[in-house]
Order: sequence, then structure tokens, then C-alpha cells
Amino acid sequence: EDAYLDVPMASLSTSLRGQMIQDIARIVDTLIHPQGTMANATPYERYGSARNAPYDWLRSGLRIECKSAKLIWLRGQKAWKFTFPGIKLDRGLFDELILALY
Repeated sequence: EDAYLDVPMASLSTSLRGQMIQDIARIVDTLIHPQGTMANATPYERYGSARNAPYDWLRSGLRIECKSAKLIWLRGQKAWKFTFPGIKLDRGLFDELILALY
């Protein structure tokens, strides 16, 4: 945690930081695919709202999911670690997965 002292977004809640990283990833996705048509996720009847949709946005009809993880220094092992929990690869809920590391 010392590595994140005075770093932008370090003091944000996990949820808010995740949303900000997702917003940045969408901007980068737009820059990488300038000809793509971007749209917000549509409400999903199982989840009830676009915010809880199984993907984060649409690009030219492709369902894009973004997950982020925080890089953590493991002092005892002298190594960096990151984990992307909760990715549902086997359900076909998205077409493309963007992984963002913080």
C-alpha cells in the first residue's frame, strides 16, 4: 500500500476507482477504434439496469467488458501480484474483454 501513497485514485473506494478506470478504458478503446460506433450497455432483464449489465459498453455491436486490478507488492516474496476476480469467461456474456491494471 505504501507504493500508492499520494498516487491519483489511491484514496478512492474500489467501486469508484473501478468506474474511473472503466471510463478511461472506454476512451482508449474509442481512440484505438475511431471508426467504431460506441454505445452504452443496454439494460439486461436478469440484472435490471445497464449499470448491472453483463458487459460495459458496445462497440460496433460487440459487447465489451472491462475489468481492473490493483497491482500489489508482496514484501515477503519480493514480487508484484494482481488478480482479476469475477470474470465469467464461460457464459458468453461479452465478446471482448479489456483488462486494465492499476
